[in-house]
Amino acid sequence: MSVMNGRRFQCANTTCLPFNTVRVSNMRNCQMTCLAQIFCEAASFYTTTSNCDLFSYISNQIGSMSADTNTVTMIVIASTRIPSEPTTTSTTTTTSTTSSSSSTSSTTSSSSSTSSTTSTTSSSSTSSTSKTTSTTTSTTAPTTANGLLPGLQDYAIAVIGNGYHGIQMIRYSSVTITGNIFVINYPIVYLSGTTFSTTYVNNAWYAVHGGCGNANGIAGCTGVCKALSKNYFNMTTDCGTGFIGSFATYVNPDRAVYTSADTVSTPWTDYNQASTCSNPMFYCTCSS
Repeated sequence: MSVMNGRRFQCANTTCLPFNTVRVSNMRNCQMTCLAQIFCEAASFYTTTSNCDLFSYISNQIGSMSADTNTVTMIVIASTRIPSEPTTTSTTTTTSTTSSSSSTSSTTSSSSSTSSTTSTTSSSSTSSTSKTTSTTTSTTAPTTANGLLPGLQDYAIAVIGNGYHGIQMIRYSSVTITGNIFVINYPIVYLSGTTFSTTYVNNAWYAVHGGCGNANGIAGCTGVCKALSKNYFNMTTDCGTGFIGSFATYVNPDRAVYTSADTVSTPWTDYNQASTCSNPMFYCTCSS
């Protein structure tokens, strides 16, 4: 990998957002994490947080780097990865058998008071056979979407947001869509370019606190809806404890956040661990 100290991607749009963020102990582990994922083309390690952003499809972003003394960016050198980058392979096998035929004729003649002639003809043939088998192997990139996909996703889908209130991407446990109503269960958000009233930082995934439907919960749900270019409809008034499913794959460190007002200038505030926090956002409902 090519290592650039003090440099990070300067994204003019969301096409260079990371497809995953993990917490690692050092830069070396960030490198290894990227190289272990076949679609990872670059990684950025943040020395202040130990977060490691993983990127794919960054060829158009290499020329747009900005200075950041707390970031080390590493780019995979083409054709040097073991195993190699994914390709599409097609194999064709053709088997044929050549036809053949034979013919045998015999005649026997004898002379006596009665003359007879016997003629026997036999023939055989083998028909031609041709068989073609084609095998195509293809692979796909990490899953992102420009819109909500219904059903149970267990956080596997990263929906690209518009950056409202710092929300660049959204993952969720499941979504139910009825007409123009979208019920998003247990949303988590990737925050970048926003402010925090606590020590937590940008460029990381956070669970969203629901507050049993109080003003903080409504503000957070409204931010989620607006980041999806939708309108706030309603949200859970249920209380409870902790997020469910595979959220911890992305929410690392394990933290939940809330915001006290639906304004981009209002900071996000820490609200304990996502796995055990009180009053998680069971669902947030948006309308289009």
